Amino acid sequence: MNRSLPMVLAWLAPLLMGTACSQPPSSGQVATIDSLIVANHAALLTLRELDHQRYQQLDSLNRTHGQAIRARFSDTLRPEEAQLLAPIYLGLREAARMGQDQVLLLQRTEQREQRLYLLKEDLLAARIPMREATAYIDLERRARTHDHQQVLTAIANYRTAQGVWEQCDSVEYVLAQADQQP
Repeated sequence: MNRSLPMVLAWLAPLLMGTACSQPPSSGQVATIDSLIVANHAALLTLRELDHQRYQQLDSLNRTHGQAIRARFSDTLRPEEAQLLAPIYLGLREAARMGQDQVLLLQRTEQREQRLYLLKEDLLAARIPMREATAYIDLERRARTHDHQQVLTAIANYRTAQGVWEQCDSVEYVLAQADQQP
């Protein structure tokens, strides 16, 4: 029994020293991660509220009416036709790209949420050194700042898409009127 005690202590010593050497997380780091989690979650809620189907509907309209609208641009347009068709055509033409951008941003934001929760868990369990944690937090903060601008762009794109969608009946009317003119 005497021989087993030193072996147990020899086995436990590195474990005890490993946990003794790890530093507890700073409350500032935990608070920063928590604020990043809250901001990221708000971005997720916003992005999930934006109806991705709208972009698919607009892209479908672009495939249906895009050629006719382009043909109208090669003809003489009345000012009111030009003011109506130009922004609608641009919105229809960009719909697929805007929708894809939104999907990619949503995916990045979902991945960031997972990373932030893992980072917080690792920090609280003292699995990463404080210096590394600071670097990871800084990286996530910079990525969050960049993606915040992207969320604002996604919102603006969605407003544009909504405006185009609301004017689609007008496009059909203008195209029908143009077809009836001699």
